[in-house]
Amino acid sequence: MSAALKLLVQPTTQLLEKMSLRSKLLSIFCILLVPLVVLTITLFEKDQNDLNTSISEAQGSVLSHRLMNLIVTVQQHRGQMNLSYAGESVTDKLSKLSKLRQQLKDDNAKLDEQEASFKEWKLLSQWSELRTEVNALADGKTADNAAASLAQHTALITRLLGLNYRIAESSGLLLDPADRKSTRLNSSH
Repeated sequence: MSAALKLLVQPTTQLLEKMSLRSKLLSIFCILLVPLVVLTITLFEKDQNDLNTSISEAQGSVLSHRLMNLIVTVQQHRGQMNLSYAGESVTDKLSKLSKLRQQLKDDNAKLDEQEASFKEWKLLSQWSELRTEVNALADGKTADNAAASLAQHTALITRLLGLNYRIAESSGLLLDPADRKSTRLNSSH
């Protein structure tokens, strides 16, 4: 043994010679137990964070899907309104518009079921304003001419798309899952 190593080991050797076997075993147990407890707590916290992220992403996915359905319905409503301003037959227009207006109300109701998510992500006020505008469309309150109607619908669609982006951002859907370091994922490859 080198002199430097003897200097480092000597105090430990003297301490171990003075300790009983029971004390030595208890010391070894504690030395092994502390890292195990720290590792267990760290893994539990990581798994809990992964679970919370997954739940948030699932909520965001449902909300985003419902919002996209609403956006498609608004786009269809915009198209029907433009056709009506272009002179399409009145009876055909009324039946399609009434179906679309009912669909707007249904889509709004489905989104209202997700109010807790809007609150959690601090998007409730933004959704409330947009809901009011969508309800106005569903009640037939649209602009008086084709150009104004097109502008009204397009502005609403743009703001709904902005809300959809904010939902994806708030729920974690925009995060790249490949960048997340996961022990389970890395060990499974």
